[in-house]
Amino acid sequence: MEQKLSLISEIAEVVKIAPERRHSYFQLKHFIVNKEPTHQAKLWQCLRELESRKDAIESIYFEIEDANDSLALIDIREEKERAKVSECISTGKGDLIRREWEIKIRQNRRSRLVAERNLVKLKEKLAFLEQEARFFLDCFNKLSEIEPVKDFDDLEAQTEYWNERLSQEVTLRTLLQLPLDADLAKTILSLADEMPIKTRLVNSLQHISKQLAGATGKYLASIKEQNVQKETV
Repeated sequence: MEQKLSLISEIAEVVKIAPERRHSYFQLKHFIVNKEPTHQAKLWQCLRELESRKDAIESIYFEIEDANDSLALIDIREEKERAKVSECISTGKGDLIRREWEIKIRQNRRSRLVAERNLVKLKEKLAFLEQEARFFLDCFNKLSEIEPVKDFDDLEAQTEYWNERLSQEVTLRTLLQLPLDADLAKTILSLADEMPIKTRLVNSLQHISKQLAGATGKYLASIKEQNVQKETV
């Protein structure tokens, strides 16, 4: 048991310098907010993250209240047991009851320790959530100074978002020399005709079609020429 406690003490000392159990601000900035292709999309993402953190923070508040209630109930149980022991001692049954009470005290002590550790972890988690929420709130406010958030169904904002998002996907696949995914092409072709990415794709498909038609024409011409040569011979 002493060996186990020694190991736990060693670990406890080392993990004091462990990184915080939350996303780094670098991750929040680059992989969540800046990953979005347009200004409005960044604002919308900040709002989504804020809503998620708000719900989580409210849940933590309730869990902290439950943890505090658990500690209060442990105190009540101890008081009841103490009163019970005092009553039994006065009736001459103190020894057996005292032994039982000592066991229950140890159980309550362990229960208290678990409840206190849980409370510490909840408060730590709450602090991390609040830090992330402050980051997204600050980010949202700074972005709003450049351009205020628009309604999610704003046609101009949605058009810009999908055009930019799909353009990035096509450009990336082109640069990486990957084939254009059929589902991606169908998605782009379902857009309004005036959207630049659709015009870009349609022009590319027409160019490919002309190339295939030209190649097919040359192939058929070569077959025809071969047949003429055979007939001449």
